[in-house]
Formats: sequence, C-alpha cells, structure tokens
Amino acid sequence: NILNRTGQSKKAIDLYLKILKNNKNHPDVNLNIAIAYFHNKEYEKANNYFEICKKINPNNDKFKKNYSFFLLYRQEYKKAWEISDGRLDLQEFIKQDSWIGNFKEKIWQGEKLEKDDKILVVKEQGVGDEILYSTMYPEALDYFSNIKIEVEERLLSIFQRSYKNSDKFFPALSISNDQEKLKDFKKVIFSASLGRLFRNSIQEFPKKNMLKPSEKIFNEIKNKLQKITRKKMIGISWKSKRVFYGRAKSIDLYSFLPLFKNKNFSFINLQYGDVDDDLLKLKNDFNIEIINLKEIDMFNDFESIACLLKNLDLFISVSNSTAHLAGALNIDTLLIKPKANAIFHYWNQPNDRSPWYPSIKLIEQNNNSESMMEEINKILLKKFNF
Repeated sequence: NILNRTGQSKKAIDLYLKILKNNKNHPDVNLNIAIAYFHNKEYEKANNYFEICKKINPNNDKFKKNYSFFLLYRQEYKKAWEISDGRLDLQEFIKQDSWIGNFKEKIWQGEKLEKDDKILVVKEQGVGDEILYSTMYPEALDYFSNIKIEVEERLLSIFQRSYKNSDKFFPALSISNDQEKLKDFKKVIFSASLGRLFRNSIQEFPKKNMLKPSEKIFNEIKNKLQKITRKKMIGISWKSKRVFYGRAKSIDLYSFLPLFKNKNFSFINLQYGDVDDDLLKLKNDFNIEIINLKEIDMFNDFESIACLLKNLDLFISVSNSTAHLAGALNIDTLLIKPKANAIFHYWNQPNDRSPWYPSIKLIEQNNNSESMMEEINKILLKKFNF
C-alpha cells in the first residue's frame, strides 16, 4: 500500500498479485490492485478489478470513492455521481462531532428537489475544489429560486461580482454553523454534489467559465507591470502545499531554466508561500530575475491574484488553488499534471483538456523534466510565433 501511495504502482502490483494467488477474493487487495492499475494507466485491468470489487462488496466506502474517480476519468459522469460524489456517503466524511454534524440530517443525497425549495449550498474543504465546483453556480442560481451559497471569505467578493447575485452569497459558516438559521432550509448541498444536477454528461460543461476580476485592481496591476516590462508575460507557480500529495504535485523551480533563458518573455511569480530565497538563489546562480509583486498576498488576496492572472499572456502552473482560479477566469494555462498517485479527477482526463476548465491545457509530468520543458517551450514558441 505504501508503494501504491508513493507512485511505485508497478512494484505494488507485483506484491498484490502474489497475495491474490492464495486468496483471489481478498476484498482489500482486489481494490488496491484496481487503484494501482488505474495509477499505472492500465485502464482495462483496473476496470476488471473494480468489477470484481463490485461483486465482493459494492457498499465499501473506499471502493465507491475510487470507482467513482475511475468513472469520472472515463467521463461517465452520471454513473459516477450515482455511485458516490466523492465523499458525502462516506462515513469518514461525516462525523457527529464535526461542523457537518450541524446539518447531517439535511444533507442532500440525490432525492428529488423542487425549484422553489430553500437550498443552502456549502463550500468544499479546499479552496481549489471550491473554485472548481463554483463553475456550477450559474446553473444552480438559475434553477433554484430560494438558494443561498456559503463561500470562502477570500472568494466572496469575486463570486458576488461575477454572478451578479450578491444577495445569494454569504461567508462560510455564517449559516451552516447556526442551528437556528439552518431550520429555514429544506436541504444542504455540498458544492461538488451539484454535479448530480448539472454535470451528467460532457455536453453539460460550459465552453467558458464566468469569474470576473475587479476592473479597478486589474488596471492598477496593469500599470505597475507596464513600468517593469513590455515583453510577453508568463506567470509561473511550481508548488502545492497539500499535505502528503504536495511533493507529487510540485516541481523544482530550476526545472524552468530552459524557459527562463528565452529573452522574449518576462516571468511573473504567482507562487504562494515564502519563495524569496528560491527567487534570490535563481538570480545569484543564473542571473535570472522573476518579477515578484511583493505587495500581493499570493495566498489570501484572491482579488489581486485574479487581476494579476488576467494581465498575463500565459500561465504555467502545477496543481494548486491558483491553477483553479486561472481556469475559472479563462486564463490560457499550461497545467503540469501531478504524478499518477496524486492526481485528481479534474486533471485526470483521457486527453489534454479538462472539461471543467476549457482554457487549461494539461501537460504530463514525467521523470525527465528536460523533455517536459522542451514540450512546453515548443508550445510557447508556436503560440507567440517566436
């Protein structure tokens, strides 16, 4: 299992197969080998073992979660949501002593809803997922006449502006953590669960997302950047802070060196966290300077981050919350996919595009960073005719 979770799926498969020789119906091993084959991109074998698991124990939480991810990869959305939307019917997700315990009995699980039902939509646990599933808010706002949506405070003003429904959006926990206010609502819907209503086929995904930056902040940042450079501006972000999977999603800043040496571009930092030492080392070692607008808080100030993204000619990023924001803003983006053991369904697609974010092109992360950057460099040269 450790091998499987740390990207060594081939070694894991060998061990699982040895166990299955003695116990072919072992439920955990059949499921883990299905996951390992999925990580290893052996999709038919993965499907075979998922089918075995379905016969052994179709109600197993871990099976439902991983099989739904497999179906999302295959773009069988309706079937995936019906099995499990990822976490709502998993016991580990709902604990009596947690915030979710406030409205456990009201959580929507797919039953019929009327358009005039009082509905509360609550955010997902991570801001990246929240941005992802917010792309379904336009349909939800159109469909439900009595809807209220709780959102991360860092995103509140952006959603209010973009969807022109300022009276429908509220800060996270302002309703869901208040037992008295909750009495008014028939159902509470986690934002990912909106997929059951509005994303049941590939045709239901919009061709363009709807987030809009602040015009005032956009122009302020534009004026600052014009004083610094007149070259094509490429934003970069190379780290994810996610616990456990962050390493499999991140890449080394020095991997970008083949791109940094192209004098046609100015590179703009969009990496959150403390990166001053990284940028200083790059300048000292290679005399390469990344433009860094220190006045922007790259972790908390989503209004300014959105406007900085909107000023770019292109954004190159690993999987993190900034990449989600770029996709929701329709920014041309090259997304370096996480390694297989850390990939999520929205990036794990059968081609180089995610239906959630039409403006993002997916780039496979391999063990040879030079060839990966070569591919990215070819894309840049073609896009900008250099």
